[in-house]
Amino acid sequence: MENCGIIRRTELHFRAEHPLLSTEIIEVSENKFVIYCEGHSGDFEELKQGFAKQKPLTLEAELSSIKPEDFIRIIPKIKDTEIAKNFEGVLMSKGQLISLLHDKFPESTIYDIDDIDNGVISLYHASYTDLKDGQKRHVFTPKNTLDAIQNFLNGMNYSVIFKLKEVKINPNEQSEEINSWTDVILARNRIRKVKPYLDRDRSLWHDNLDGIFSGSFKKEDLFFIDDEYSCFVDYTYSKNLDIRNLLLLYPV
Repeated sequence: MENCGIIRRTELHFRAEHPLLSTEIIEVSENKFVIYCEGHSGDFEELKQGFAKQKPLTLEAELSSIKPEDFIRIIPKIKDTEIAKNFEGVLMSKGQLISLLHDKFPESTIYDIDDIDNGVISLYHASYTDLKDGQKRHVFTPKNTLDAIQNFLNGMNYSVIFKLKEVKINPNEQSEEINSWTDVILARNRIRKVKPYLDRDRSLWHDNLDGIFSGSFKKEDLFFIDDEYSCFVDYTYSKNLDIRNLLLLYPV
């Protein structure tokens, strides 16, 4: 729902920490919310103070054990089966959002994200010219990809305005605008010998995450489930992955 994404995500994470509570999101005045709680047997003031410390700084919300009588509307909660829908139930850091956009939109050159400023978050995509195999080429994010990224960001219901801004950079020079993410983009595009199916397979998970999470996307829906395809999994970058999690997805 418009302008309700942040309170819905906040309530979801609060509910995950307190699964025995019955909660309801109530908008008592414009952009001011109360999460009405039933079923708490402990010190409610302690619970209320803990929520106040953990909630997003820009969110005007509090817990209440008494349901308000006067309010604007009741906001639908994010259901457990909808957590992955448009990534609405997922809180992301800047780096996580950039990684997601790179995976979902392989042609993206987004390299930096500003902090929120008056309800606006700016995302910067690089445009530059370099040489590849002796040929000069212009690297940029295509217009149709920018439109798709904008639609995707709007669909996340983050209660902010996302703005995409192009920045022309010199890949051979360092400046204040260049950071580690720019290096990733430059490296990725310079060695753009990635097999097309790798981008396709990587996008598959993001495009079907909602169905995978809710159970409507089945093993049989994987186009590589027959013997024509095989896969490899790189476990060197993380110590927290369990290979057994993949046994239900892939024939072994």
